[in-house]
Amino acid sequence: MASSTSELIAMTVTPQQLIRNLPPILKQRIPVIISGMPGVGKSDITDQISRIMGATSLVSHPGTEDVTDPKGMPWMSSEWECAQFVPFGALHTALSCKGGEEIVWHLEDFGHATESV
Repeated sequence: MASSTSELIAMTVTPQQLIRNLPPILKQRIPVIISGMPGVGKSDITDQISRIMGATSLVSHPGTEDVTDPKGMPWMSSEWECAQFVPFGALHTALSCKGGEEIVWHLEDFGHATESV
């Protein structure tokens, strides 16, 4: 049973329905999983939705990423007291966005990522 704060909903929609209905859902910061056979256009639809929303489009490939990609690169602090994780790549882009700027972050094939990622 789903809790009152989060609920899993599964439905089948056409690409046109997805393009029309997904932006308001994403504006509410509700995570969405789009599944389908390879080559049906999931990535293209996500990119198109980003453009419709005027949002920054980020694409990550967790299945081929190193564990440092989503967390950041370990780097010693200037005082050499501790290591810090310095963001780079898509994480840096996401953290660099100005307040109020929207991001659609597409995790491509995240089911193929290792547990460490």
